[in-house]
Amino acid sequence: MTINLKPDMKDKSRHNVEIQYGFTVPDRGSRFSKAGTNYYLAQWYPMAAVYQKGKWNKEPYMEGLETFHTGFSDFKVSYKLPEGYSLASTAEKDPAKGKTEGTVKAKKVRDFFIAVMKDMKVYETEAQDGVKVRLFSKSNHDKNPEASLTLAKKALSFYQENIGEYPHEQLDIVLDEGQFMEYPGIVTINPYIDDKRFYDISIVHEIAHQYFYGAVANDPYNNAWIDEGITEFATSMYFYAGQNQAEQQAFGISHFRMEAIEEAGLGRQYSNVPVNEVKHTGYIYGQPALEILQMIQEKYTLKGESPKEVGMQFLSDYYQKFRYKEVDTREFISFTKDYFSVPTGYFNNWIDTSKLNS
Repeated sequence: MTINLKPDMKDKSRHNVEIQYGFTVPDRGSRFSKAGTNYYLAQWYPMAAVYQKGKWNKEPYMEGLETFHTGFSDFKVSYKLPEGYSLASTAEKDPAKGKTEGTVKAKKVRDFFIAVMKDMKVYETEAQDGVKVRLFSKSNHDKNPEASLTLAKKALSFYQENIGEYPHEQLDIVLDEGQFMEYPGIVTINPYIDDKRFYDISIVHEIAHQYFYGAVANDPYNNAWIDEGITEFATSMYFYAGQNQAEQQAFGISHFRMEAIEEAGLGRQYSNVPVNEVKHTGYIYGQPALEILQMIQEKYTLKGESPKEVGMQFLSDYYQKFRYKEVDTREFISFTKDYFSVPTGYFNNWIDTSKLNS
């Protein structure tokens, strides 16, 4: 949607725009979805594109891909719910169960997700620094909600201790059919899949995204690897450094992705390509995770005692430097070159460094 500005609007003057609209939530849609009696509202409002390099950075919508790019915004959302429904959202303070009308707010977030749910049991615990962790679940699946909550608490606490401050006051985990997906302060996890290992990895992965996507921003269309690859690395580091799993097991999902690429005969592809050109998600997730690991294993003595320690310190320093900023491939390379004293050519195996000057 394009809004034409009045000719007499002065440069940098502030104006309010009011948009009235309605929608029907699609049954089992992609993120924006109705699942049984529950409603999951992702990207449900007119989202302002990011204005960069003299133009609006927006791409045509493609199903299943993140073709939108948003900056940090403040939100104030008023709601009115039917009886029996509860609301969980990106907001710092969600309403008490049974409260059907009110207003919720969030500051400095990249999008605002809302789950409107009925008949969900709530499990609660607390991570470091008094951060409340809540898990919403039905009882018609074989995943243990209490074990899932414990895993979420452990992962979040590990990241708080080893990467930095969690950017919200609470973390909500919603177990229901649909996508495994991250939003600021809230994640959705599908408990109906058979693969328990992938289920557990996904909980940790979506929590890592609170740092790398939620607080350190990137363009998910042109630089998808920056949040997905670094998040996959951070996820594997939880199992490797936090749980002392063997490296092959901790990074197993990344190895699996790269093996699938090899079996399919897809050859080589750089990670810094737009999502509409990606031949396999392994180039976006697995390849960066394994390349960053290899770099740390080769260079860790410059920075510390062990690859585990240096891997977490690298993530922490990267997070502290770029929190609430946007990172592209050029900035990642510049930061990492300085960090490990390596030349640009060091990345040529997996990043198209010829693009960095364009």
